[in-house]
Amino acid sequence: MRVIYKITNNINGKIYIGKDSRNRRSYMGSGQSIKNAINKYGIDNFSKQIIDCAETLEELNEKERKWISHYMSYIPSIGYNRGLGGEGNWDLSLMSEDDLLKMKQKQRTTFSSSEFRLRKKEDITKYFSNSENRIKQSEIIKKSWENSTDEFKDSVIKRLEMMRQKRWSNPEAREKASRYFKENNPSYDPKFREKLSLERRGGNNPASRECIIEGIEYKSIIDAMNALGLTRNQIQYRLKSKKFNNYKYK
Repeated sequence: MRVIYKITNNINGKIYIGKDSRNRRSYMGSGQSIKNAINKYGIDNFSKQIIDCAETLEELNEKERKWISHYMSYIPSIGYNRGLGGEGNWDLSLMSEDDLLKMKQKQRTTFSSSEFRLRKKEDITKYFSNSENRIKQSEIIKKSWENSTDEFKDSVIKRLEMMRQKRWSNPEAREKASRYFKENNPSYDPKFREKLSLERRGGNNPASRECIIEGIEYKSIIDAMNALGLTRNQIQYRLKSKKFNNYKYK
């Protein structure tokens, strides 16, 4: 069940409104401000209560916006929300310059850790290895894109194009991408290429047809080409032509 919850700091009375699609009892929000407050005051000094529920994600986002506006928890003196709620609706203008600087520095430190990047990669790989999660994520992105304004879509397309141009203008990035593609594409595996080559040659090709030319049987046109020194078009023409009675498919 999808729920809207309210967390209250029992010491100073400040609140936090959040949403949870799984209604986890121990979940205390993803906002950095509420996390910092819990670390400062201790989780025992916070209480949590369910104040609303929803059937769909869209309804959940709408109700989150409604309750944040109702309690005005986006105001720093009242609550810990740093946005007006809803999916992707953060308002960083409510944060002070010092808080923004601290957040950026913390993010740089976190993402510069090779252990964090590896753990994040493993989590993402595990999540998207589930076909249901892939379908779910695809539906969320499609619906979000359909509900976006034309102005927003144009800005995203332009930003992606700029990112592509910047990336592929770097020779090292192109070389890295090419190397990764060759290492992970089975068609570049020598054994696979050899197997494919064998299948396309002569009788190893399941689509090949045996033929009889001047009383000699050949497993494929390629075998006949190699033996007679003729081109494929020449042999195929003679096999189909009534003029060459000694050329026929078996």
